[in-house]
Amino acid sequence: MVTMNGEECHNEWEITFEEIHRNGAIAYAIYNYVKHTNDIPFLKEYGREVLIAIARFWSQRVNWSEQKISL
Repeated sequence: MVTMNGEECHNEWEITFEEIHRNGAIAYAIYNYVKHTNDIPFLKEYGREVLIAIARFWSQRVNWSEQKISL
C-alpha cells in the first residue's frame, strides 16, 4: 500500500494478512456461477477442488474463544 506522496506504508507481510478476504470472494463467485449457469461439470472438474482448498485454508485459521463466543 502506498501513501498519497508515494511512500510505502506497509510491510509486505501486513498486506498478505489483509487480503485473505479474497478466498471468500472466490468461493462466492464459484457458487454464483454454478447457481446461474447450472454448469455442474465445471463444479465437478474445477470448482470443487478450489472450494475444498478454501475450506481447508479457513479450517486452519479458526480459533475457539469462549470469551467471545465465536470462532
